[in-house]
Amino acid sequence: MIHKTLSYISSFFLGSIVLILSFLLFSFYQKDLYEQSHWILYQDVSQKIHSKHQNIDRLIIGDSRIKAIYKCKKNELNLSLPNQTAIESYFILKGYLKSNQKPKSILLSFAPYHLIRNLSFYDRMISFEFLLKHQLDQVNAQAHKLQDDHLDPYHYYKSKYLPNMYLHKIKRAYQYKQWIKNQEAKDYIKRYQGFYPFGKSSGNSERNDETTIQKIPYSKTIEHYLQKLVTLAKEHHIRIDYYTAPINISSCQVLSKEFFKKHHQYLQKFEFHRLNSLECWPDRLFGDPSHLFLGAEKAQLEISNYLDHTIRK
Repeated sequence: MIHKTLSYISSFFLGSIVLILSFLLFSFYQKDLYEQSHWILYQDVSQKIHSKHQNIDRLIIGDSRIKAIYKCKKNELNLSLPNQTAIESYFILKGYLKSNQKPKSILLSFAPYHLIRNLSFYDRMISFEFLLKHQLDQVNAQAHKLQDDHLDPYHYYKSKYLPNMYLHKIKRAYQYKQWIKNQEAKDYIKRYQGFYPFGKSSGNSERNDETTIQKIPYSKTIEHYLQKLVTLAKEHHIRIDYYTAPINISSCQVLSKEFFKKHHQYLQKFEFHRLNSLECWPDRLFGDPSHLFLGAEKAQLEISNYLDHTIRK
Protein backbone atom coordinates (compact mmCIF):
# COMPACT_ATOMS: atom_id res chain seq x y z
CA MET A 1 0.00 0.00 0.00
CA ILE A 2 2.81 2.38 0.96
CA HIS A 3 4.72 1.43 -2.19
CA LYS A 4 1.64 2.18 -4.31
CA THR A 5 1.15 5.57 -2.61
CA LEU A 6 4.79 6.49 -3.17
CA SER A 7 4.43 5.47 -6.80
CA TYR A 8 1.43 7.83 -7.21
CA ILE A 9 3.32 10.67 -5.53
CA SER A 10 6.38 10.10 -7.73
CA SER A 11 4.21 10.02 -10.84
CA PHE A 12 2.47 13.24 -9.74
CA PHE A 13 5.73 15.11 -9.17
CA LEU A 14 7.28 13.76 -12.36
CA GLY A 15 4.20 14.77 -14.33
CA SER A 16 4.25 18.21 -12.73
CA ILE A 17 7.90 18.71 -13.64
CA VAL A 18 7.27 17.62 -17.24
CA LEU A 19 4.26 19.96 -17.43
CA ILE A 20 6.22 22.94 -16.06
CA LEU A 21 9.18 22.28 -18.37
CA SER A 22 6.87 21.93 -21.37
CA PHE A 23 5.17 25.19 -20.42
CA LEU A 24 8.52 27.00 -20.09
CA LEU A 25 9.74 25.64 -23.43
CA PHE A 26 6.55 26.86 -25.09
CA SER A 27 6.97 30.24 -23.33
CA PHE A 28 10.58 30.58 -24.52
CA TYR A 29 10.25 29.43 -28.12
CA GLN A 30 6.70 30.32 -29.22
CA LYS A 31 6.53 34.00 -28.32
CA ASP A 32 5.15 34.91 -31.73
CA LEU A 33 1.93 33.21 -30.63
CA TYR A 34 1.31 35.02 -27.36
CA GLU A 35 3.54 38.07 -26.75
CA GLN A 36 2.18 41.54 -27.47
CA SER A 37 2.87 42.94 -30.93
CA HIS A 38 5.80 44.97 -29.60
CA TRP A 39 7.69 41.66 -29.45
CA ILE A 40 7.44 41.41 -33.24
CA LEU A 41 8.85 44.93 -33.62
CA TYR A 42 11.77 44.14 -31.32
CA GLN A 43 12.54 40.92 -33.18
CA ASP A 44 12.46 42.78 -36.49
CA VAL A 45 15.03 45.33 -35.29
CA SER A 46 17.17 42.64 -33.64
CA GLN A 47 17.33 40.77 -36.95
CA LYS A 48 18.21 43.95 -38.84
CA ILE A 49 21.04 44.80 -36.44
CA HIS A 50 22.81 41.49 -37.03
CA SER A 51 22.12 41.21 -40.77
CA LYS A 52 24.38 42.43 -43.55
CA HIS A 53 23.10 45.53 -45.33
CA GLN A 54 24.39 47.20 -48.47
CA ASN A 55 24.64 50.94 -49.11
CA ILE A 56 22.83 52.17 -45.97
CA ASP A 57 23.45 55.91 -45.67
CA ARG A 58 21.14 56.72 -42.77
CA LEU A 59 19.87 54.88 -39.70
CA ILE A 60 16.66 55.91 -37.97
CA ILE A 61 17.02 55.29 -34.23
CA GLY A 62 14.51 56.32 -31.59
CA ASP A 63 11.19 55.54 -29.95
CA SER A 64 7.65 54.90 -31.17
CA ARG A 65 6.95 58.54 -32.01
CA ILE A 66 9.51 58.53 -34.81
CA LYS A 67 8.50 54.99 -35.80
CA ALA A 68 4.93 56.25 -36.35
CA ILE A 69 6.22 59.12 -38.53
CA TYR A 70 9.13 58.06 -40.66
CA LYS A 71 8.88 55.97 -43.81
CA CYS A 72 12.32 55.00 -45.04
CA LYS A 73 13.63 56.09 -48.40
CA LYS A 74 16.25 54.31 -50.45
CA ASN A 75 19.45 53.58 -48.51
CA GLU A 76 17.79 54.15 -45.10
CA LEU A 77 17.14 51.63 -42.32
CA ASN A 78 14.58 52.04 -39.54
CA LEU A 79 15.80 50.71 -36.17
CA SER A 80 13.34 52.60 -33.97
CA LEU A 81 11.29 50.80 -31.29
CA PRO A 82 8.40 51.45 -28.90
CA ASN A 83 9.65 52.76 -25.53
CA GLN A 84 13.20 52.89 -26.82
CA THR A 85 15.64 54.95 -24.79
CA ALA A 86 19.26 55.91 -25.38
CA ILE A 87 20.28 52.74 -23.52
CA GLU A 88 18.96 50.35 -26.17
CA SER A 89 20.03 52.81 -28.88
CA TYR A 90 23.68 52.63 -27.84
CA PHE A 91 23.67 48.83 -28.06
CA ILE A 92 21.74 48.97 -31.35
CA LEU A 93 24.36 51.18 -32.97
CA LYS A 94 27.23 49.18 -31.47
CA GLY A 95 25.73 45.90 -32.75
CA TYR A 96 24.98 47.33 -36.18
CA LEU A 97 28.54 48.60 -36.64
CA LYS A 98 29.93 45.15 -35.84
CA SER A 99 28.05 43.65 -38.79
CA ASN A 100 27.95 46.53 -41.25
CA GLN A 101 29.78 49.48 -42.74
CA LYS A 102 29.11 52.75 -40.96
CA PRO A 103 26.25 54.91 -42.26
CA LYS A 104 26.81 58.56 -43.12
CA SER A 105 24.27 59.76 -40.57
CA ILE A 106 21.72 58.85 -37.91
CA LEU A 107 18.29 60.39 -37.49
CA LEU A 108 17.87 60.21 -33.71
CA SER A 109 14.61 60.96 -31.91
CA PHE A 110 13.29 60.49 -28.38
CA ALA A 111 10.20 61.80 -26.66
CA PRO A 112 11.11 63.88 -23.58
CA TYR A 113 9.44 61.12 -21.56
CA HIS A 114 12.05 58.59 -22.69
CA LEU A 115 14.87 60.90 -21.63
CA ILE A 116 13.38 61.26 -18.17
CA ARG A 117 12.37 57.68 -17.41
CA ASN A 118 13.48 54.22 -18.54
CA LEU A 119 9.93 52.87 -18.23
CA SER A 120 9.90 49.06 -17.83
CA PHE A 121 13.34 48.91 -19.50
CA TYR A 122 14.60 45.82 -17.69
CA ASP A 123 11.36 43.85 -17.99
CA ARG A 124 11.15 44.59 -21.72
CA MET A 125 14.76 43.65 -22.34
CA ILE A 126 14.34 40.37 -20.46
CA SER A 127 10.94 39.46 -21.89
CA PHE A 128 11.81 40.46 -25.47
CA GLU A 129 15.36 39.00 -25.24
CA PHE A 130 16.73 42.12 -26.89
CA LEU A 131 19.89 42.59 -24.84
CA LEU A 132 22.19 39.85 -23.60
CA LYS A 133 22.54 39.08 -19.90
CA HIS A 134 26.00 40.68 -19.62
CA GLN A 135 24.69 43.85 -21.31
CA LEU A 136 21.82 44.08 -18.83
CA ASP A 137 24.27 43.54 -15.99
CA GLN A 138 26.41 46.35 -17.37
CA VAL A 139 23.44 48.73 -17.50
CA ASN A 140 22.27 47.72 -14.04
CA ALA A 141 25.75 48.25 -12.55
CA GLN A 142 25.96 51.69 -14.14
CA ALA A 143 22.49 52.62 -12.85
CA HIS A 144 23.46 51.46 -9.37
CA LYS A 145 26.64 53.54 -9.56
CA LEU A 146 24.62 56.61 -10.58
CA GLN A 147 22.04 55.91 -7.85
CA ASP A 148 19.37 55.53 -10.53
CA ASP A 149 16.62 52.90 -10.92
CA HIS A 150 18.18 49.43 -10.88
CA LEU A 151 17.31 45.78 -10.22
CA ASP A 152 17.91 43.38 -7.39
CA PRO A 153 20.36 40.57 -8.35
CA TYR A 154 17.62 37.95 -8.78
CA HIS A 155 15.15 39.93 -10.89
CA TYR A 156 16.52 38.60 -14.18
CA TYR A 157 16.02 34.96 -13.17
CA LYS A 158 12.59 35.57 -11.64
CA SER A 159 11.41 37.40 -14.77
CA LYS A 160 12.78 34.81 -17.17
CA TYR A 161 12.14 31.47 -15.50
CA LEU A 162 9.11 31.70 -13.20
CA PRO A 163 6.05 30.29 -15.04
CA ASN A 164 3.67 32.84 -13.53
CA MET A 165 5.47 35.55 -15.54
CA TYR A 166 3.96 34.05 -18.73
CA LEU A 167 0.55 32.78 -17.60
CA HIS A 168 -1.33 36.07 -17.89
CA LYS A 169 0.18 36.77 -21.34
CA ILE A 170 -0.82 33.37 -22.69
CA LYS A 171 -4.30 33.70 -21.23
CA ARG A 172 -4.68 37.15 -22.80
CA ALA A 173 -3.31 35.90 -26.14
CA TYR A 174 -5.90 33.13 -26.25
CA GLN A 175 -8.66 35.59 -25.41
CA TYR A 176 -7.69 38.16 -28.07
CA LYS A 177 -6.11 35.83 -30.67
CA GLN A 178 -2.76 37.58 -30.33
CA TRP A 179 -1.07 35.33 -32.90
CA ILE A 180 -3.23 36.89 -35.63
CA LYS A 181 -2.33 40.44 -34.55
CA ASN A 182 1.35 39.49 -34.44
CA GLN A 183 1.28 38.12 -37.97
CA GLU A 184 -0.41 41.31 -39.14
CA ALA A 185 2.30 43.39 -37.40
CA LYS A 186 5.01 41.28 -39.02
CA ASP A 187 3.50 41.75 -42.48
CA TYR A 188 3.02 45.51 -41.92
CA ILE A 189 6.58 46.35 -40.86
CA LYS A 190 7.97 44.25 -43.69
CA ARG A 191 5.80 46.05 -46.20
CA TYR A 192 6.56 49.54 -44.83
CA GLN A 193 10.23 48.93 -43.91
CA GLY A 194 9.90 49.48 -40.17
CA PHE A 195 7.28 52.23 -40.17
CA TYR A 196 4.42 51.40 -37.77
CA PRO A 197 1.45 53.51 -36.56
CA PHE A 198 0.45 53.17 -32.90
CA GLY A 199 -2.73 55.22 -32.74
CA LYS A 200 -5.18 55.50 -35.64
CA SER A 201 -7.84 57.88 -34.37
CA SER A 202 -8.73 60.94 -36.43
CA GLY A 203 -7.60 63.28 -33.67
CA ASN A 204 -6.93 62.89 -29.97
CA SER A 205 -7.26 65.41 -27.13
CA GLU A 206 -6.04 63.26 -24.26
CA ARG A 207 -2.89 64.14 -22.33
CA ASN A 208 0.37 62.36 -23.09
CA ASP A 209 2.94 60.78 -20.76
CA GLU A 210 4.98 63.96 -20.32
CA THR A 211 2.13 65.60 -18.41
CA THR A 212 2.49 63.01 -15.62
CA ILE A 213 6.23 63.42 -15.01
CA GLN A 214 7.15 67.00 -15.85
CA LYS A 215 8.71 67.62 -12.40
CA ILE A 216 10.79 64.40 -12.37
CA PRO A 217 14.53 64.88 -13.12
CA TYR A 218 16.10 63.40 -16.24
CA SER A 219 17.44 59.87 -15.86
CA LYS A 220 21.19 59.79 -15.15
CA THR A 221 21.50 56.33 -16.71
CA ILE A 222 19.80 57.39 -19.94
CA GLU A 223 21.99 60.51 -20.09
CA HIS A 224 25.08 58.35 -19.60
CA TYR A 225 24.16 56.08 -22.52
CA LEU A 226 23.08 58.96 -24.74
CA GLN A 227 26.55 60.41 -24.27
CA LYS A 228 28.09 57.00 -25.07
CA LEU A 229 25.93 56.83 -28.22
CA VAL A 230 27.06 60.30 -29.33
CA THR A 231 30.71 59.41 -28.62
CA LEU A 232 30.44 56.12 -30.54
CA ALA A 233 28.98 57.92 -33.55
CA LYS A 234 31.69 60.58 -33.37
CA GLU A 235 34.44 57.93 -33.26
CA HIS A 236 33.08 56.50 -36.52
CA HIS A 237 32.54 59.96 -38.09
CA ILE A 238 28.76 59.51 -38.23
CA ARG A 239 26.67 62.68 -38.13
CA ILE A 240 23.68 62.68 -35.77
CA ASP A 241 20.61 64.72 -36.68
CA TYR A 242 18.26 64.98 -33.71
CA TYR A 243 14.52 65.42 -34.24
CA THR A 244 11.93 65.97 -31.50
CA ALA A 245 8.44 64.78 -32.46
CA PRO A 246 5.62 67.26 -31.72
CA ILE A 247 3.09 66.83 -28.92
CA ASN A 248 -0.62 67.61 -28.99
CA ILE A 249 -1.97 70.97 -27.88
CA SER A 250 -4.02 69.39 -25.09
CA SER A 251 -0.79 68.20 -23.47
CA CYS A 252 1.02 71.48 -24.16
CA GLN A 253 -1.62 73.38 -22.23
CA VAL A 254 -0.78 71.37 -19.13
CA LEU A 255 3.02 71.46 -19.44
CA SER A 256 4.84 74.39 -17.87
CA LYS A 257 7.21 76.77 -19.67
CA GLU A 258 9.92 75.40 -17.38
CA PHE A 259 9.42 71.92 -18.87
CA PHE A 260 10.13 73.19 -22.40
CA LYS A 261 13.11 75.21 -21.14
CA LYS A 262 14.62 72.20 -19.32
CA HIS A 263 14.20 70.01 -22.41
CA HIS A 264 15.95 72.59 -24.57
CA GLN A 265 18.82 72.96 -22.08
CA TYR A 266 19.18 69.20 -21.69
CA LEU A 267 19.68 68.58 -25.41
CA GLN A 268 22.32 71.31 -25.57
CA LYS A 269 24.63 69.02 -23.55
CA PHE A 270 25.19 66.73 -26.53
CA GLU A 271 27.22 67.18 -29.69
CA PHE A 272 24.61 66.53 -32.34
CA HIS A 273 22.75 68.67 -34.84
CA ARG A 274 19.27 69.56 -33.59
CA LEU A 275 16.76 69.82 -36.41
CA ASN A 276 14.00 71.46 -34.38
CA SER A 277 12.60 72.24 -30.94
CA LEU A 278 9.70 70.65 -29.06
CA GLU A 279 6.53 71.93 -30.75
CA CYS A 280 2.77 71.80 -30.13
CA TRP A 281 0.60 70.58 -33.00
CA PRO A 282 -3.22 70.46 -33.29
CA ASP A 283 -4.96 67.54 -31.59
CA ARG A 284 -6.60 66.54 -34.88
CA LEU A 285 -3.23 65.35 -36.20
CA PHE A 286 -2.75 62.74 -33.47
CA GLY A 287 -3.92 59.12 -33.46
CA ASP A 288 -3.54 58.77 -29.69
CA PRO A 289 -2.20 61.02 -26.89
CA SER A 290 1.43 60.50 -27.94
CA HIS A 291 1.62 59.58 -31.64
CA LEU A 292 0.91 61.44 -34.84
CA PHE A 293 -1.42 59.78 -37.33
CA LEU A 294 -3.05 62.27 -39.71
CA GLY A 295 -0.02 64.50 -39.10
CA ALA A 296 2.59 61.83 -39.84
CA GLU A 297 3.09 62.83 -43.49
CA LYS A 298 3.46 66.47 -42.49
CA ALA A 299 6.14 65.53 -39.97
CA GLN A 300 7.94 63.31 -42.51
CA LEU A 301 8.02 66.20 -44.98
CA GLU A 302 9.28 68.54 -42.27
CA ILE A 303 12.10 66.13 -41.38
CA SER A 304 13.05 65.72 -45.04
CA ASN A 305 13.24 69.51 -45.46
CA TYR A 306 15.37 69.83 -42.32
CA LEU A 307 17.74 67.10 -43.51
CA ASP A 308 18.02 68.51 -47.02
CA HIS A 309 18.87 71.91 -45.55
CA THR A 310 21.48 70.32 -43.24
CA ILE A 311 23.16 68.46 -46.11
CA ARG A 312 23.32 71.61 -48.24
CA LYS A 313 24.99 73.62 -45.47
